[in-house]
Amino acid sequence: IEKRGDFVHPKRIFEKKRLSLLVQQKSVTLVDADIRAEVDTSKEGLGKKIRATREMKTPYWAVIGDAEVANGTVTLEHRVLGKIGEIKVADLVVKFSEEILEKK
Repeated sequence: IEKRGDFVHPKRIFEKKRLSLLVQQKSVTLVDADIRAEVDTSKEGLGKKIRATREMKTPYWAVIGDAEVANGTVTLEHRVLGKIGEIKVADLVVKFSEEILEKK
């Protein structure tokens, strides 16, 4: 017997899996450009993930949700500067590559 509280709509599972695949693809794009990238797949809430990322003193992080998927972008945030805004992954690769070259 299926309890009402245990029911998960199949469409939601598909959407979560689809979003996860898109995030992985964007991460691979960064890694292919020799930019270090990790995907947080923990079940923590977004606020806790951002707080943990700040505590690790990560300079940049990207948030990808339904709006970003629809626009083909990521929302970029900086540890000191805060929210930078939406940016396409190709532009993100250029931005990070330029910053990396400037530091060398």
